[in-house]
Amino acid sequence: MHEFYNQDNIDILYCGASHVSHGITPVLADKINGKNNFSTGTASQTIEGTYAILRQAVKLYKVEKVFMEMDFAVSTKSAKNSRSGFSADYLVSDYMKDPEIKLEFLTSISKPNYYINHILPIGKDKHMTLNPVKIVKKIKSIVSGDYYSYVYISDNSEYDGKGCVLDLNYIENGTFSNNVIEGKINLANISDEYKETIDKIIKLCKENNIELIFYSMPCSDYYLAEKGNYDDYYDLCRNFLSERGFAYYDFNLANEKYLKLEDSDFSDDNHLSKKGVYKWTQVFCDYFFTQNKSQNDMFYSSYAEKT
Repeated sequence: MHEFYNQDNIDILYCGASHVSHGITPVLADKINGKNNFSTGTASQTIEGTYAILRQAVKLYKVEKVFMEMDFAVSTKSAKNSRSGFSADYLVSDYMKDPEIKLEFLTSISKPNYYINHILPIGKDKHMTLNPVKIVKKIKSIVSGDYYSYVYISDNSEYDGKGCVLDLNYIENGTFSNNVIEGKINLANISDEYKETIDKIIKLCKENNIELIFYSMPCSDYYLAEKGNYDDYYDLCRNFLSERGFAYYDFNLANEKYLKLEDSDFSDDNHLSKKGVYKWTQVFCDYFFTQNKSQNDMFYSSYAEKT
């Protein structure tokens, strides 16, 4: 977010949750398309958070193109009337500089009985800690100057710049496993509020002459096969966006001639490892910026057809 507020301009913006911050690397995209690319993904970012950050970006920069990621884990989050936890939302609001956007965002994510907690500096989910190890680490970073230089420190990941985090851990090929039974994607949880916020994003981009492209980052086939009903979600997104005049580019359906990911390209079942991020960013940018493949050539018509 410190970098986000200190760009000369952002030409191309990537919006969404962790599939964005652990998906596209803008550093590589810059080299491929010659533009200034930036990722605004944060962990478990809600659609309201995406809309708020996009509003802030439009106020600050002359954005040409927005890529919006359509992770089903985000779209099936509970509607605001049934939510009580807001850690992911505060990751956005804590660093939101525009007071009007910040206030509208905080009042959009819950029922009024949580508003007081939203505005308190200390409260539930406010990322405070009494852990002595974390406190000592912070004091050390302040003394060394790393805190004020925004140095990224992690044992299992590294910061690639412009909003991209690279996971150094990866899945050994052939070792995916799970000790719980995962349920199907609950399409009934996709609320009217989610759809209305997508419409707000569409309207905002149209008003500012910004090209808007909807896509999904590839997850592991292990993860999608485990869900069992991915095509139902794909069809819902494709039809919803088609009604609004948009195509939907789902890289889970990408032809293996052009994108062949292995287990080691993932850090878990639905996030890319460092190697996977660079591999997929290359394919993504080739498709949208340098090559001339048709959508029918690049993608299967369904996940069932691909498998």
